[in-house]
Amino acid sequence: MNDTEYLLEKMTRAFEMREGRKLTSLENLFLRATAHDATDLSHASCDVPRMKALLKESPSLLETVGSVALSMAASYHGTLEAVRFLLDRGINRFYDCETGLDRKHQHEPVTKAFYHGNFNTLRTVFEAGVTDASVISTSHVGWPANTSLLFWAVGRPVEYTEFALEYGADPEVPFSGNGERGNTPLQEAAARRGTERWNSMVADTVRALLEHGAFYDIFSACGLNDLERVRELVGEDATALMQRGEAKMTPLHWAARAGSAGCVKWLLRNGAEVDAETVTKRTPLHLAAERGQTEPIRLLAEHGASLNAQDKKGRTPLHRAAYEGRLEAAEVLIELGADTKLETKTGKTPLQVARLDCRQLNA
Repeated sequence: MNDTEYLLEKMTRAFEMREGRKLTSLENLFLRATAHDATDLSHASCDVPRMKALLKESPSLLETVGSVALSMAASYHGTLEAVRFLLDRGINRFYDCETGLDRKHQHEPVTKAFYHGNFNTLRTVFEAGVTDASVISTSHVGWPANTSLLFWAVGRPVEYTEFALEYGADPEVPFSGNGERGNTPLQEAAARRGTERWNSMVADTVRALLEHGAFYDIFSACGLNDLERVRELVGEDATALMQRGEAKMTPLHWAARAGSAGCVKWLLRNGAEVDAETVTKRTPLHLAAERGQTEPIRLLAEHGASLNAQDKKGRTPLHRAAYEGRLEAAEVLIELGADTKLETKTGKTPLQVARLDCRQLNA
């Protein structure tokens, strides 16, 4: 089953659940003409002459399934002609394939088109007034529960971010369920610093978001090692130092994870809680260890961080360093006195955890 067949099946089920009837044979043919023969998840074909012929036979198709057809056509590269055909005939909305439907039946065409960089189609429907880039998708399992288009822009060419902002995406609409990576597009971008997912495209995304008015919060500033901004925010509100974000992350968690040594040092000197715990009882040292941030590890230890703090699963910072293969971080923790024999709740020592992925097998 190619992607257009899969989407047609999903839209058909949604239609039946919402309308209380099955598609007629002509309605089915009309939808198939709108988008068919997908070559991959993002490209399909359309047959506008066939759509015209079917409409001549049954003009009511626009009224009964026009919005369904627009939702299908707008989802792919290669079907812009069908989109324009439908818009020219007064179809000015997408079919509601979200509200009240089971997740497996949901489909949001703007998100799909944006994810695959289909800017020509999106520009066409946006300028026709069908919708705009403020759309929030709710159809993703394992991602934030209300993912915005800007979430998908992070880590891609800056044109994604600029396009979404141009057409109404709000960088301040928070999304939930993103855990330790924060709840705004700027935080999602900043959370990638210090990882293989950080690159010039993410940096460009950060710049574009800030230029378009995204609030430069203390978590993002710590993640980006912007001590000047951290000082500014704490100067305006001293409680910012102890602020809790998504997953109860503190500014110190963000700084330690990113390897922002300057911010870590300043936060600790100004009273940040060295062993603050997230919702899963992870301390800043846990995050520094799993990212291999040796300088923050030493700074945290100098300020009395618990080397053997255990999270909800019983994992210590040394367990996290071992699991992620962070040899230097593990060596620093052991040098500082971390317990090499402590076990997780499943009975694993750091060495046993390392062996799970054949990492650093030396006793």
